[in-house]
Amino acid sequence: MSDYITQYFRCPEDYVNLAPYNRLTGPVGYFRFGEGILYGRCSGHRVAASPTEPLHDTMLDAAAEHGTISLPFDANEIVKNLTQELYSHSNGSGPVKLSSPANRLYYLVRPALPVFQ
Repeated sequence: MSDYITQYFRCPEDYVNLAPYNRLTGPVGYFRFGEGILYGRCSGHRVAASPTEPLHDTMLDAAAEHGTISLPFDANEIVKNLTQELYSHSNGSGPVKLSSPANRLYYLVRPALPVFQ
């Protein structure tokens, strides 16, 4: 379950024991994990369409048992959504309009920016 996390963060697989505790279905949206705001699918709770809406704290639903942390979401999906900026498609109807000149400029030059590894 931790392929994307171990590859992106270059963490040995033996140190990442995560498992979602229910099958994830339904829409993607925003929810909290402690202080962090996450974007993805969440098991057992409604996700918000916007990060400014009241958000359910999924940390209350996390559990640790026998060396494995069970989460009500797929951590790989969350990391993928963040690194690929998939939250910008949050209303399901396509990319968010980049109305400000700064946003338009950033996404215009972004493909040319160097990626450090």
